[in-house]
Order: sequence, then structure tokens, then C-alpha cells
Amino acid sequence: HTLLPTHILRLASFLVAPEIIPTPLLMAVMCASKPVVGYQFLENILARISPKVPLPDPTSTLSTPKKIHAFFSSLLGGTASASADQLLPSVFLARSERSTLFSFTTFVAAQRAVFDELKAYIPLADGHIVFDDIISQSVSAIASANKAGQDGKAATAITGNDIINHSTIDSFYLRHSHRVLVYIPPKDKSNSSSSSSLDTKAAATLIAAMGQKKLPSVEYTSVLSAIVRARKLDIPLPSATRGGGAAGNQQLGGKRARDSNNEAL
Repeated sequence: HTLLPTHILRLASFLVAPEIIPTPLLMAVMCASKPVVGYQFLENILARISPKVPLPDPTSTLSTPKKIHAFFSSLLGGTASASADQLLPSVFLARSERSTLFSFTTFVAAQRAVFDELKAYIPLADGHIVFDDIISQSVSAIASANKAGQDGKAATAITGNDIINHSTIDSFYLRHSHRVLVYIPPKDKSNSSSSSSLDTKAAATLIAAMGQKKLPSVEYTSVLSAIVRARKLDIPLPSATRGGGAAGNQQLGGKRARDSNNEAL
């Protein structure tokens, strides 16, 4: 799906889809508190015999697509065989809570794919997300150093700590101590020195380091689950708000407002 601009999504009345499938567009529509309707909804409109016949209700479970991708069942802790009837009533209807789900929250992503997707709908839930290029910059630096220093020599195994050193990690933490790290857990790969393998090692090192430093962190799928369930993330507040009550929220909100002018840091 090609994602529509945010202002158009806010003006839309509903999304028409034959199936509820995990796409950025679907998540954006849900964050905007808009209903998702199936083709039957349109057929019911066309079947009206008179303008006096009431229009079908797009917010009713009767209007929602009956086919649901198995991804959502596993996302919500069920099984892939869960029926649509079990999921529809409480999950995929428009919920006003979603439009403020991430209020006073700024996420930071260090994986480009995570940022590119979440930036499409986090703002529709009143949140913000920024991108930090620490992983690709570190991988590029180590790759350049290896090429300059090891031409003609056998490649040596490179660890995550070789790619992202302690000072770089400390700098990342200081830049984002008031934010929430969102990430996809990297899959373990071979000891190859390929760019994708280095990215994996660097991401794993960064995620582990932020965990040790107690930076609030959340997996990408947990963000999706929060949106679908219309429940706030169960994570501690960033350090900027701890112990601050309403004042703390204002402080974080102020930082989030300033972030809006700095998409990539």
C-alpha cells in the first residue's frame, strides 16, 4: 500500500479493504481512530432502495472485513487459527484512545527500516519518532578502516564492540535519554564481515548497551500490539519524566515538540 499523507488520513472517513492485513496504511488508519470496512459495506450502500434507508454503520462489526491475517492472532498472543469472530469485536473497531496513545512520547530508532515504517503512523497517535544513524555510520567507518588496513590480508572476526565503541554508545545515550528506543531484535548471523552482518552485530550491541543503561526500550511488535489493543505501552518513563508527575510530562512534551524540527539526529 502507498501511504497517504497524514492530513488526508485525518480527513478520511474509513479504510476500505477486503482483508485486515498488517500494513503501515492499516496501522495509520487505526491510529487515526478511523474504522476499517470490507467490500460488503459498499455493497450494502449500493443495495439501498431509497435515500431514506439509513446508511450502514461503518463502526459496526458487521462492516468490518471478515478475513484477518494470521499475523494479528499471533501478535495478540493467540494462535494462527483464531477466528475473525474472536478478534473483531474488541480489536479492530475504531477506538478514540488510539489518537493519543503515544502522547508525551518520543521514540528513537537506530534501524532505518523501523524508522521508515513507524514515522508513517506514530504521529497519528500523538507521538513522535526520530532516527539516529549510529549503526550505519559505525558500520561504514569500520568497513572503510578494514579496507584501508587489510587489503590483501585475511579478514578477521569483528564483534559488535569493535563496531560501536563505549564512547559512541555513551554519546547515543546522552542524546536520547529522554526518549524510548524502538527496535527489531537482530537475528544472529554468521561471523561474516558483510555489511548486513555488521549491521546485525552493531544493532545487538546497541540494544544490549541501552538495556544496561536502563534506557526505556520496546520492540517494534510491542508498538503494533499497543496500537491494535488501544493500550499504552507498559514501559517506564524516560529519565526526563521520572518523579516529575505532570511537570515531568510537560518537560518531555517540550522535548518532543522540539524533536518535531529534528527528524534525524
